[in-house]
Amino acid sequence: MKLDQILRAVRRYWWQGALLGALLGVAAAVLLSSGPTYKATNTMVYSVAGVDKVADPAEGRIYATSLAGSYSALVTTPLITVPVSSDLGEGAPKPEDLAANLRVLMPDKNLISTLTWVGTDEQQARQIVEAAGTHLNAYVNKTSDKYDGNQRVKIVSQDIVVAPTGPGSSLLGDVLKGLVVATFVALAWILARAILDRKVRSADDVAEISDSSVVGRVRDAGDAEALALAMPYLDDRAAPMVLVTSTHRRENPATTALGLAKGLESQHPGRVLLVDADLRQGSLSQDAQGVGLSEVLSRQVAFAEAVRPATNGMPALVPAGKLPPNPAELLASGRLLEALREHSADFDAVVVNSAPVDDGSDAAILAAQTGGVLMVVGEGRVDKEDLKDSLDLLGAVRARILGLVLSRR
Repeated sequence: MKLDQILRAVRRYWWQGALLGALLGVAAAVLLSSGPTYKATNTMVYSVAGVDKVADPAEGRIYATSLAGSYSALVTTPLITVPVSSDLGEGAPKPEDLAANLRVLMPDKNLISTLTWVGTDEQQARQIVEAAGTHLNAYVNKTSDKYDGNQRVKIVSQDIVVAPTGPGSSLLGDVLKGLVVATFVALAWILARAILDRKVRSADDVAEISDSSVVGRVRDAGDAEALALAMPYLDDRAAPMVLVTSTHRRENPATTALGLAKGLESQHPGRVLLVDADLRQGSLSQDAQGVGLSEVLSRQVAFAEAVRPATNGMPALVPAGKLPPNPAELLASGRLLEALREHSADFDAVVVNSAPVDDGSDAAILAAQTGGVLMVVGEGRVDKEDLKDSLDLLGAVRARILGLVLSRR
């Protein structure tokens, strides 16, 4: 993608990207924000009776450490996690969460074991390691065997310490995170729209695919009439004959054709002819029973009989007539061009309305017979590729493209 295309995309979609980026940026700032965390530790000291009676002191230490370790290992089992979770009540971690996040440092040679929990709730962190130590101590007292009349294994002390591990995120940091996310999302959205949006939406889009100039923008009938002022610069012949068409019917070329003809009529009263050559829908006249172009081309009536005279600022009109089953065949006969040449002295300008390029070969046939083509381009209603294909098709019949007219709804 070229730089100028990126800049156009930014101008066109900046407000969408800014809105989406702002929404997701705020969400990211909230989700990424964090309060301070706390580390709670319970340092437990074991005593094991009878160790001093072992002949080899090293073996005695190993025995004592192993025995104490067998108890410490129970901290992350349901034997301890279930009652701890139950003691803490509503909002407490589930037993499986306790098992996954409660850390146990096994006893060393000094028979010291440490339980650790890290969380954002200082009070809950303390309660977890304290409850775990309490339940473990109760289990040790209940299950330890006797030595010389005394309990063999005991937890002789528990020391609980809670300390903050970090201050948490700051407001400024959260805002900066949100801005980074918002900027990234906005740019990604703009670039995605620029790449995926293949509609023609401006004269710049037209310039990407055609060397033909945009000669006007039509929003209503008044804008179409104003196109007549540009005709001397587009077609300098004494009696221009202009075809008006488009790629798709939804681009409504008939409105432009009618407006152009009315504008020319105001300059040349009674000397302008509008021909509805859309023999597929008759977009300028719905009188399917009246005499029109279809009857002229099929030699049922003379051309003069099909012309409805100019009146009340409206140009003379040749309606489509009864819609035939073979419109392309009739238009390709050349009889329209013959008739217009025979009556060229009667008109200073002729505007021909055609079916769209994608609706059969009618437009290409007429483009080869007329002096020039005004291509109506519906903003946001035609893909760039479709417009290029239409212009290529007209170029294949050596049509003279007078210009492109951007049409808004």
